[in-house]
Amino acid sequence: MTRRLVFCALVTALTGQAFAAKPGNYPPLQIGVDSDRPSVTRDDGRFDRTTLAPRALYRPAFTATPADAESMARQYLEARGSEQLQLNLRAPGHELRALHSKNFGPFSVVRFQQYWNGLPLHGSEIVVSVTAGGEVIFVQQSLQPVDLAPGAPARIDAATAQSRAAEYLGASGGFNYVDHTEMWWNRDSALRVWRVLLEPKGYPGGSWEVLVDAGSGAIVRVENRSLNFDGSGRAFDPDPLSSAQVAYGATGYVDGSDANTAQLDAQVFTRPLRDLTQVTGNWTLKGPWAECTDWEAPMDANNCPTDAAGNFLFTRDNDKFEGVNVYYHIDTFMRYINTTLNVPIAPYQYVGGVRYDPRGVNGDDNSFYTSGTGRLSFGEGGVDDAEDADVVIHELGHGIHDWLTHGLSQVQGLSEGTGDYLASSYSRSFNHWPSNVTAYFWMFNWDGHNPFWGGRVTNYHLSATYQTLSGAIHTQGQYWASCNLLNYNSIGRQRADRAFLLGLGMTGSSTNQQDAAQAVLNAAAADGYSASELQSMYDNFTAGTTVPANRRCTYVLTNPAGTFAFANGFE
Repeated sequence: MTRRLVFCALVTALTGQAFAAKPGNYPPLQIGVDSDRPSVTRDDGRFDRTTLAPRALYRPAFTATPADAESMARQYLEARGSEQLQLNLRAPGHELRALHSKNFGPFSVVRFQQYWNGLPLHGSEIVVSVTAGGEVIFVQQSLQPVDLAPGAPARIDAATAQSRAAEYLGASGGFNYVDHTEMWWNRDSALRVWRVLLEPKGYPGGSWEVLVDAGSGAIVRVENRSLNFDGSGRAFDPDPLSSAQVAYGATGYVDGSDANTAQLDAQVFTRPLRDLTQVTGNWTLKGPWAECTDWEAPMDANNCPTDAAGNFLFTRDNDKFEGVNVYYHIDTFMRYINTTLNVPIAPYQYVGGVRYDPRGVNGDDNSFYTSGTGRLSFGEGGVDDAEDADVVIHELGHGIHDWLTHGLSQVQGLSEGTGDYLASSYSRSFNHWPSNVTAYFWMFNWDGHNPFWGGRVTNYHLSATYQTLSGAIHTQGQYWASCNLLNYNSIGRQRADRAFLLGLGMTGSSTNQQDAAQAVLNAAAADGYSASELQSMYDNFTAGTTVPANRRCTYVLTNPAGTFAFANGFE
């Protein structure tokens, strides 16, 4: 008789994903991808609707003996794992390995992966957030059943698995990224598989996770994870329509196949390009926070220009313009996060600034971030995506989400909404549009809301509730962005952005919008936000069903004000 153990864990880090600003058109190659299990929410957390196993604990009510973050997290798992999480940490063959720990100042986030008989288990991360004083303030996980009878040994190697995966996808033109890991995948029983990550240079595009049966070589699961010295340079600030406060189609304010006009040129401003790197006598678009690299078609020397004097002063009809525009906006935003907000975020895939290709994606009208390489690619078609800071920061937002969590969530479009929120926060900081005009609530003011595509909005909460969310991830993500922008308006940009990022850092790859909203509140409380700030954020997230109807959001949360105790005496 086969024995089974229910092991609660969060879906594994989504290495090798790509996330796009606009919905992509990909071939129907996906198989074996399950939808998120139904859940119910109580004051203390979110639970599986059938088994009542916890997915997220909003108030774990445990204080560890002060030590390093991993030790305190393990104290919690040892003391409460069986009671709160339904974990059997002493089951034969099982162990929890710490993937990494990140210190956010007021608290640290420790991520564990379940290993079984020496191999990682697909879908198995547990995320514990703990203060310096030992208080566990948030736990994220998901149900993962594990068969205790080991599957058949591997009969094919990694190279064969990669070949099978590429053959299945029909990808023969080389790859921008390849990785493979032997692990367990649990369905009706534990199956030994090769997890192959492929990012094809040509057809079918995207970023694919393919699970190959390590015994038979059969393809068992396929998922496309595409979401699609100071020099000076000229850049939009943040886009020509916002700075001019006009609509697309006004005289001179059309793309015109990348043609320049006097009106558009008047909205290009000279800005500092900070901390450039000199190579063989020329200044390059490479600095501590951003780096232009050309790796996707169309390949062109103009994509990442250089200049002996460090002057990158181009008009928007010049192919060199996009590389400069992206450098300025990524550099500005990454400095804001790391220096102004003091939230440490940087790519984990490489050392140095965020790498981007300003004219890639084979010239298609799309852009994306891939977590396999940690790079951003911007397409053309319609308005060039790299000309709109909303697109730039949206894609950077996917990277930020990944770099915070080492594997992000697209449950209910969480990462799409994250990109939309960060891009909107950045664009609003320029103070171009007054809040009583429609364009104030637009995402992709220059790239969208025009004949090429419709763009998105950030007042989606006026026409939807959390309980009735439906549609594609890009549609649902508008709700997450809209709800957090209410905090932007009520407590200010920096306070809202810091709480948002700290809370996002506490989440995992099965986090839904409601879990993330509770994490934002818990992070703000742990960071010493005032009772009035917490109440304002709580009301923005939850009061949509009362005063006034649908003017705020409808998450079901707990206000953590006064519930956490900290070693430094703050509450």
